[in-house]
Amino acid sequence: MENSLLVNIKNAVHKVYTSAGTGTAFYLNESDCFATNYHVVEGFREVALENQLQYRYNAKVVLIDPINDIAILRCSDAPRTSSINLNPALKTTEAEKVTVLGFPYGPFSVTEGIISNNARILNNKTFIQTDAAINPGNSGGPIVNSNGELVAIASSKFNEADSTGFGIPHRVLVSVLDKLTNSTEQIFSVACGSCGNLSTQDTSYCPSCGASVSTNYFKEREAERFAPLIEQAILNAGTDPVLARNGKLYWEFHNGSSLIRIFSFKDNYVYATSPLNSLAGNKLEALYRYLSSNAAAPYRFGIYQNDIFLSYRFAVADLYGPTQKNVLTLLSGFINRADTMDNYIEENFGCPKTVFSRN
Repeated sequence: MENSLLVNIKNAVHKVYTSAGTGTAFYLNESDCFATNYHVVEGFREVALENQLQYRYNAKVVLIDPINDIAILRCSDAPRTSSINLNPALKTTEAEKVTVLGFPYGPFSVTEGIISNNARILNNKTFIQTDAAINPGNSGGPIVNSNGELVAIASSKFNEADSTGFGIPHRVLVSVLDKLTNSTEQIFSVACGSCGNLSTQDTSYCPSCGASVSTNYFKEREAERFAPLIEQAILNAGTDPVLARNGKLYWEFHNGSSLIRIFSFKDNYVYATSPLNSLAGNKLEALYRYLSSNAAAPYRFGIYQNDIFLSYRFAVADLYGPTQKNVLTLLSGFINRADTMDNYIEENFGCPKTVFSRN
């Protein structure tokens, strides 16, 4: 695949964030929507999409097809810089070269291979089998041919075997998109596994064909333990908590230039930490005196692998008593303090912001 084409396709691929984990989605211009796997967004009506510049946008889950493991998202805020080409008439052949794009284990990556089997049957469904690497995080991402046309949606792999990945054929996505009408643009809909028609109301049977529909498809995932309290503190600091989610009881987001991480440790403590600046310059003695002066109390400075961190820790038990309001106020304060502290250290001690910082 030509490099210019790859760059264009790359910008259409986004990372999906939920409180259950991450996955991949891609933009389709003709339908003005993003496609991913159902299992990536299962139990959520809102998720975050992150583009290649690491800016996040709120997306709504508007259609799920659990049987085919496809979900369609709408996002009004994300820039439309490029699109994956979906050709309904595309024919695929075995040994054809393909490219998988996505976010396996976190960072964006591209892997190449061939179509090993054009019609692999698994659990009574047809998949595209490829020897291109597909790993956790690739789910929902595009598998494209040398012309940049969608071949399949990356779905799964055999854990026991290398070079054996599977994708949902592009024609299945075409059939799902055919059901996406203006009337369902912002209405959550579930596709019937029998006739394919959509249900917008919580129901145990399809109103079109009478086939059974699991009511679990309409249920939203319950929040983990104290997550609502942490997310209220994040909201109070000016960030949409949906955009901050990065897995179970883990939040990671930028507030201004600073990267903020909040997570639970062994269910006993909550840590908030931010990598501020890298050690550099000729004012290190003055810097060390400042860092050891407890100037940021009740938050603490630390140094790890040449980076200066600001951190805050409190016990989970503090969230369930008279100290709750205080620790959550301090958590909100930490988020905003980190964004000013990295500027202060850079201006006064000549230490540049870390590679984790955003301009």
